[in-house]
Amino acid sequence: MEVYKIEQMTEAGTDPVPIQTIETEAKGLSSVVTGSDKIFMGFCGSMMSPNAQVQVFSHEYEKLETIELDQVQDSMVSSMVLCHNEKFLVCTHRFGLITIINTEDYNATTGAFLE
Repeated sequence: MEVYKIEQMTEAGTDPVPIQTIETEAKGLSSVVTGSDKIFMGFCGSMMSPNAQVQVFSHEYEKLETIELDQVQDSMVSSMVLCHNEKFLVCTHRFGLITIINTEDYNATTGAFLE
């Protein structure tokens, strides 16, 4: 079980304020993006699978969904960005892969990024 402590950044020179502790089977937190009503956290894999995954939380840190990225193994979620009024989450990975996740039904599509 991995434990992640969420802290709120404060003014320079003061200690961060603890907000929440999250326990998860996911490992290797690599990216976080906050939307207007959800928080998305990208992980390298889990205790059960080498597949990367994105976990979705409410702003109260209640886990809403786990999205396993079947086509992204032994890789991290390098970066994430919300697009089109937060309807889509675009994730980048190593080896030129990207994943597009529909933030309403959590369907994910992974493919190679073509320049």
